[in-house]
Amino acid sequence: GLHLTKSIVGLHQGRIRVRDNPDGPGARFVLCLPLGNQHLSPEKSPGNAPHLLSEETIPMNQKTKKTSRILLVDDDPELLAYTAGELSSSHQVTALANGREALTHALNHQPDLIVSDVVMPEMDGVTLCKMIKRNVNVNHIPVILLTAMSGEEDKLTGLGVGADAYMTKPFDIEILKKTIENLIQNRILLRNNYAGYQQDEHGIRKVELQPPDEILLHRVMDVIGQNIDNPGFTVEKLSQEIGISRVHLHRKLKELTNQSASDYIRNIRLHQAATLLCRDKSMNVSEVAYAVGFTSVGHFSNAFKKFYGTPPSSYKPAICPDEDVTS
Repeated sequence: GLHLTKSIVGLHQGRIRVRDNPDGPGARFVLCLPLGNQHLSPEKSPGNAPHLLSEETIPMNQKTKKTSRILLVDDDPELLAYTAGELSSSHQVTALANGREALTHALNHQPDLIVSDVVMPEMDGVTLCKMIKRNVNVNHIPVILLTAMSGEEDKLTGLGVGADAYMTKPFDIEILKKTIENLIQNRILLRNNYAGYQQDEHGIRKVELQPPDEILLHRVMDVIGQNIDNPGFTVEKLSQEIGISRVHLHRKLKELTNQSASDYIRNIRLHQAATLLCRDKSMNVSEVAYAVGFTSVGHFSNAFKKFYGTPPSSYKPAICPDEDVTS
């Protein structure tokens, strides 16, 4: 926190110094700040900070003009208000105060990008990032972590849980904007590549050979899809159908998806369940559970709530899980 404190004092054109306690352990930190605000430029003067913007306070007529949705998470209301105000000119911004609320929002609404503080109550940013990246339903969402901890070990921790970028406070808002822009643009390009939208100058789609890992994943998904309603379909049977050992299958899926083979099967079942709940209103929760291979409705409901952040009985997504969200 000392680095952040010194930076803030410097922004106010002040000074900070430290003195040892002559009577025992400890120290005293002394701040010297100039009086008034004549030394500050107009944009830095009090009263010019933007108000906090949340999902409810952004005008609807602005939402229609902004395509990318940013989830902003920070327990500091002033910094949250400032960052939200800066980003809201070109993005739909949802501002939340802790990681637990952010995780629920991300599971239900799937924003295009998440910007999160690290140190927060209830759920910190590192845990939030870890939960996002381990969930196949939302692990494609880029995550930027913001923190006052500037050590190399802290950065490695953030990047180690899958963060796409790591910025130290106080940060340059223009650099944050450009980082957001780049990550969203890269995600769009990646999505277009996999959707087959890249075409040559004659309008003919290029034919490319699939890499072995992609072929393996398509084969795994096909086999699981063929056995989606079979409660007896296990990792062992999947490995037999694919033609590789269980150990090798587990290692490859862990490497490619950051999930174990059993988690991958379960998550595909849950994804299919969400599609059924969204598109077939005539099916009840029990019917959906059995249709995707669960033998216990209670176990299905618990797994679904953990995966999507809401019970299957009240699941009402903005879009169905398998609909295109590029527009």
